[in-house]
Amino acid sequence: MEVQLSTLCYLERDGKYLMLHRVVKKNDINKDKWIGVGGHFEKDESPEECLMREVREETGYTLTSYRFRGIVTFVSGDGVTEYMHLFTADGFEGEPIECDEGVLEWVPKEDISGLNIWEGDKIFFRLLTEEAPFFSLKLVYDGAGGLVSAALNGSPMPLDQQAAAIGAADGAGTEQPKKAGTLLKAAAFVAVAAIAAAAALFWGGTGAGIPENRDGNGGPKGFFNEVPVSLSRAQKDARAAAEVIRSIDTSKYTDKELILVNPWHLLPEAYETDLEYVEYGHRIDECAAEDLREMLADCRAEGNAPLICSSFRERTKQETLFENDVRRFMYRGYSEEDAREETAKNVAVPGSSEHEAGLAVDIVYLRYQSLDESQENNATQQWLMEHCQDYGFILRYPRDKQDITGITYEPWHYRYVGYEAAEEIMSRGICLEEYLGQIDGDGSFEALDSDEW
Repeated sequence: MEVQLSTLCYLERDGKYLMLHRVVKKNDINKDKWIGVGGHFEKDESPEECLMREVREETGYTLTSYRFRGIVTFVSGDGVTEYMHLFTADGFEGEPIECDEGVLEWVPKEDISGLNIWEGDKIFFRLLTEEAPFFSLKLVYDGAGGLVSAALNGSPMPLDQQAAAIGAADGAGTEQPKKAGTLLKAAAFVAVAAIAAAAALFWGGTGAGIPENRDGNGGPKGFFNEVPVSLSRAQKDARAAAEVIRSIDTSKYTDKELILVNPWHLLPEAYETDLEYVEYGHRIDECAAEDLREMLADCRAEGNAPLICSSFRERTKQETLFENDVRRFMYRGYSEEDAREETAKNVAVPGSSEHEAGLAVDIVYLRYQSLDESQENNATQQWLMEHCQDYGFILRYPRDKQDITGITYEPWHYRYVGYEAAEEIMSRGICLEEYLGQIDGDGSFEALDSDEW
């Protein structure tokens, strides 16, 4: 396999990009295509050195301000893999020159999609237009120049869903999501399993004996999987867990949108979610996808800049996050039991994160992406807090509900519950636990401070 390194840059001016129409070289792989300016690395060059040299040689301009936007991995289909370093530049000086590789032309950004460009280029043009953070995009072509597959930040992008995956306004290639009221395939089992999981924590934490061959609900031993959580933490939280169990209104579990997932109600391993791409490779359950896209679009239309930083998270990924933290504590001298206890304070125990249900998204302000309470101070987050219920979402972990949710205040974590529930929860100033069971927290447990829920 041949490996190549290159740079590509799009100079910006007055809402236009400087495009190179490759019409000069006869045996040019980019013959008749419109691309940016750039080229391959020379010996010992850094990406920035290659960028500056190529732009100067092809345009005559010297860059004074540029941004490194991402890495694009091109698999050509003929044995060549190219790692292209993608830049944009809004500052340059000097006099333009004729390019010996084609014709340079300033093209309005909105007209670029109509040019003869590579199919994969359309994906990263969308990422550039929507101010995506630094990204890794892999594009696989066949030997004839046809795009075979694409992956954004390691997540595959089905070709018939790329428009949805990168936030295309028309939603081409995606099915319309099912609206609120989608029934769980096994609603009763989910409710019982959720309560049983919490009960397992409670009885295990208090030391009350479960009969050797029976579980806590009179069923055969082993009917419910062992709950993978630190029992020392469950002991500390036993009173609150018991209160949750007694208060749950199981009739409300008939709607998928209202499934309760928290430190005491683990998502059953048999739970199924139907995922749909929204943007930048992020996925969410199809019942919430269209509403999420509309919320983000309307937020941006008001001059804000929301960015999804976390969405659906597979159980295996959550297990990896948890076990990696356990190992880090053990490397520092903790016993395995103590390491798991410390980890559970900062990383969601597998099965206890709403992200696994495909109903939660973490949304930050594009220009401030730290997951801390300062998120509440920008206009983007304030708009979302005020309007999320209009799209079926709630702010899941409010500041004044820590003793009930078990999670500290997270002004970035939004959960889809459907229009009716969202309106009531947000208008009454309650949390999901209270909506489902009118739970009154007693402050008997410690809220978890985590950025992985």
